[in-house]
Amino acid sequence: MTTLQQCCQVVSADTDVCSGCHDRYPLLVHSLCSLRWEYPYGIISQDPIDEQKQQQNEEQFTNSLCYHFALFQHPRPHAWSPLAYLAELGFVHGNKLCISRGWDVNDIHVNERQMVSTSLSHAMGSPGWRRLAVVTVLLEHGATDVIDIFRPSGYVIQGSPALKEAVDLALVNQGMGHDLDLDKDVIRLLLDHGSLINSPYYAGGTHLARRTFQAFSKPEIEWVPQLLHEYGACLDVVFLRHDGLVDSFVGEFMECCVTKFPPDICQYVLAHGAKIGRPIYEDNIVITLLTDSNTREYFAWNVFCAMDPQYIYGHVGWSEDRCKEMWDQRISFLHHLGYDINALDCIVGVGGCKRDETYLHLEYCTALDWVSTIGKLQENEGSSTWYRYRLLVSSVLIQHGAKVLPRVPASNRTWRIQEVRHYYRALMA
Repeated sequence: MTTLQQCCQVVSADTDVCSGCHDRYPLLVHSLCSLRWEYPYGIISQDPIDEQKQQQNEEQFTNSLCYHFALFQHPRPHAWSPLAYLAELGFVHGNKLCISRGWDVNDIHVNERQMVSTSLSHAMGSPGWRRLAVVTVLLEHGATDVIDIFRPSGYVIQGSPALKEAVDLALVNQGMGHDLDLDKDVIRLLLDHGSLINSPYYAGGTHLARRTFQAFSKPEIEWVPQLLHEYGACLDVVFLRHDGLVDSFVGEFMECCVTKFPPDICQYVLAHGAKIGRPIYEDNIVITLLTDSNTREYFAWNVFCAMDPQYIYGHVGWSEDRCKEMWDQRISFLHHLGYDINALDCIVGVGGCKRDETYLHLEYCTALDWVSTIGKLQENEGSSTWYRYRLLVSSVLIQHGAKVLPRVPASNRTWRIQEVRHYYRALMA
């Protein structure tokens, strides 16, 4: 194997096998390529009568794969576990044999893009007529879809990659006109075994958040949020952290909605359970505090003044008349719902380091105060676009009765700090 690795320096785009190996190890290369492409798919049978033959073929292939997995990885470097590979092929008997040989059913792989995968999530890519059986085998042998992901800062988040793959695949299959009964059965099976339906750490927000917007424009996929609701899905997630505090995302989703969508969609989201307003004064609850690493500003907006970070940094052009209309519609909508435009539930402040400790000086303020204060350092750097945008927003707020009231010092508590440039990118794809 060492000799083989030493000669492997130039990889062919067509075969994923080193060009030097073609000349020096032609028989080995042929065997590896056959193992990768021809053998697995040639032994899959859709005929239940051939199940015994299917089992023999799968077990024969599994024995070869487990014994020579290091060699198998050479033409397929992204294969990280024989169990995950067999699960993706839909090999029920192969999975059982692989597990009996000691391969961990809960091994986790994180790729270069920080995407997390497991054998269970790979099983979502197996052929439709075998997927439910493979998932059942993995779950019966202790597979879990509750995955702890450790951030560099030491903070632990949780997600369920198999559930995400299952929901995504179901929508793809629906778009292709396939029968959805199987997809729904797989989703239900995962949820019955504890998949995290309300994890907020997916790239597009919670499962329900992503699918609620899709269902607004595509009523034919309304079954997705309905199914998720059956299992307790919600748009404003609250859950207990490892340190005993409570992580709350209440109010954040609606803040994102009003920055991107007109009142009719916002009303639709409210009807599906979204809430307005964060639990900002409860010290045992952890909420998001945004920061700008360049200016050391720390802040949190409310639903009246939340805005797309692209405007703060002048990354998008905008029409003054159109922006005035959108802000006027938003504030009128919120007024109609009875919310107070002068609530002291925004946060402004600065942070720094003193004796190797990070300190924050934060205050609660109104929406108008927030807009009038935040981002002034950007203006000093010459961001005239942001200056004009702040003036426009301030004028609309004032027309609706917004005021600057005396600030209240914020309590010393734990915050979930996130860079503002990436905030909505993570909250909603």
